Amino acid sequence: MTLAHGDREFIYARATFALASAARTLGIRVDLDALAPTLLHDRALLLPIEEHLAVARAIFEDRRETLGIDLAQAMPLELAGLWSFLLRSSNTFGDMLRRAERYMRVVNRHREFGLE
Repeated sequence: MTLAHGDREFIYARATFALASAARTLGIRVDLDALAPTLLHDRALLLPIEEHLAVARAIFEDRRETLGIDLAQAMPLELAGLWSFLLRSSNTFGDMLRRAERYMRVVNRHREFGLE
């Protein structure tokens, strides 16, 4: 989930930490100092979306066919929060999205989340 502030978009830093942690578990080297300096130097709760995407692009340079599934399995539950809990406790991705829609109404009062 991204958050807008002025003309910039941000993402929760824990999402970037979770993605980088999963990648490291798979043996993918991620240089957070270079790719996401805000994350490390400011201990920010929010990270500019550009930095998160730089981390994601570096990870997705790995061309293994099952990378998405492998990352999801390696994702540390405590870092990914609600999304990881929903993903791991739902039978299908569709079930996860339907449950997320219900939970988002409770935990996020500032944005509307809906499935189309």
